[in-house]
Amino acid sequence: MEKEILIYDSIGQGGITAKSIISQLKAVEPNPVDIKINSPGGEFFEGIAIYNAIKNYEGEKVVHIDGLAYGIAFIIALAVDEINIHEKAFIGIAKPFIPMMDDNKIVEEKLVLKKAETIMSKIISTKLGKPKSDILKMMRKESWLNADEAITQGFVKSIYY
Repeated sequence: MEKEILIYDSIGQGGITAKSIISQLKAVEPNPVDIKINSPGGEFFEGIAIYNAIKNYEGEKVVHIDGLAYGIAFIIALAVDEINIHEKAFIGIAKPFIPMMDDNKIVEEKLVLKKAETIMSKIISTKLGKPKSDILKMMRKESWLNADEAITQGFVKSIYY
């Protein structure tokens, strides 16, 4: 039995949560899972928890980017065995988003953001075999890739229609 999981919302509170994804994965493990993504990204820590849950899932995992996989949503896509993109979809490579809790701790928050950026760039560079410095440049300038660019640059396996 193949299960479909939709990540069709922002990542984090009020959207897609790790708790909901883990629950869906546990319900079908170890069967193959198709994960469909159309997400503007969202909260770094919630996204990393989703990434780890999917990465540790024992069944086969395939992602289909149906519209947009931006920021942490693209990181989540990298947790699978195969990434495919719709011919009219986009990938957005961007810096992490962490909701700030205390304006009095700006220095500490910048350090946390820097560490989160390092984690995201390492995930992308490791999965795709690209230099971390190139990925950091893409993240810092906010890079948008359409399906043709994503396949040409090796970010996805195939384009679907």
